[in-house]
Amino acid sequence: MKTIKHYKSTSFAVIIAIILSVWLIGCQSTTESLVNPEEKVTKSVLEKEFEFLSSKVDANIEEIRLEYQKRLEDLKRQDDIKRAITEASAAVANSGTINPVGIITLLAAILGIGSIADNRKKDGIIAGMKIKE
Repeated sequence: MKTIKHYKSTSFAVIIAIILSVWLIGCQSTTESLVNPEEKVTKSVLEKEFEFLSSKVDANIEEIRLEYQKRLEDLKRQDDIKRAITEASAAVANSGTINPVGIITLLAAILGIGSIADNRKKDGIIAGMKIKE
């Protein structure tokens, strides 16, 4: 715990990098279910719900289609955000394509910023100690 406190900014940068990596790689975009709005579902489940409701209810098909379209737009917006982040990381690596090197470079930059912040803080503490002596 003392080490984490000593390298507070670096530790924070590591945590941010881990969370960003997990979110970009492991989390699928979700939206409200058509059947149960309190439940979050992925695109494939949403499509199955739409097919099920379409086959059961002919009278409300237009209303169901509108809700389905809204939820698809929500999923697209979430995927666009993820895509923008990965494209930005690719730009950091000076490459026009999304590649692992770009993502690694972005994570290294985040860690580097945390380390620099820790070093500046330590420099200030050491300078303060020298002045007191």
